[in-house]
This record gives sequence, structure tokens and C-alpha cells, in this order.
Amino acid sequence: MEDVVPDAAISPDAVAARNELHEIVGKLLSQLPNQWRRTVLLARVDDVPVNNIARLLNTPEGEVRSWLDHADAFLKARLEEVGL
Repeated sequence: MEDVVPDAAISPDAVAARNELHEIVGKLLSQLPNQWRRTVLLARVDDVPVNNIARLLNTPEGEVRSWLDHADAFLKARLEEVGL
């Protein structure tokens, strides 16, 4: 229900800032190679352990960790560019 009815304690500015951040992150995620994006979403959003991601994607754990490292560096650099 909280997705439909906004929390009265959250200011309109906070809601706008959150929405803007979601839009920026969504655009950045769309710029990642597919393997990196899937790995980031599984690891950072769904909190799936690296060993499970490796099994799901039929990829060595080291490769999954590498994808995460590269994706994290890319996202961090782009977010810093926009002042976040």
C-alpha cells in the first residue's frame, strides 16, 4: 500500500529526489553489459550470494566477482559525475 499512498511524513522534495535518483540509476543500469546488469541486480538488489549467481548464470565465481567489480566501478564513477 505504501507504493500507492505516499507517506505523509515524506516531503514532496524528498519524493522528487528519490524519483530522480531511481531514474538516474535505471539509466545507468541500462548502459551496463547484460552480464554485469544481471549480476548487479541479483547481488545488490535481490541480495543473492555470489556463489548462487555463478550457479544460476553457469559462470565461475571469479567471473561473477569481476563483473560486479567492473559494474560497481562504472556506476560509482557515473554517479560521482552527476554529484551523487
